[in-house]
Amino acid sequence: MMATTRTRTELCSQGAQNVLRAAVAAAELRHVAVCVAVSDCGGHPLALLRMDACGAHASYIAMRKACAAAVTGAATGRELPQGTIDPGLGACIMLSAANGTFVALEGGEPVLAEGQVAGGVGVSGATEAIDREIARIAAAACAR
Repeated sequence: MMATTRTRTELCSQGAQNVLRAAVAAAELRHVAVCVAVSDCGGHPLALLRMDACGAHASYIAMRKACAAAVTGAATGRELPQGTIDPGLGACIMLSAANGTFVALEGGEPVLAEGQVAGGVGVSGATEAIDREIARIAAAACAR
């Protein structure tokens, strides 16, 4: 008999808090104020934290980075991940960028648990390189 359901690993609220804490610690070490958004594996918001000196606009960008990373299972940026085998992924990202769902900026990372995408984290407010670095550290905190 063919299976009609599947089980997936999904980030919970405690996991989202762990990701937030790791991101804030990484930002403080770099002396930057950022906004951090954490989503579940479907790209839906779980947590959002904007550090005091970070502009409000960063909230929207961080949420979209988290969503994009969770839904695509790849880091956000201007290029498709190396080894991408889904030819429709590029079109999906471009179409979604047009309606504001995703952003093609660095700073979004998938959060992995048990080898599966469990959510996404988006960081905004610093340079793209620093946003990316903080997001990678935050995403890795959940995998520990």
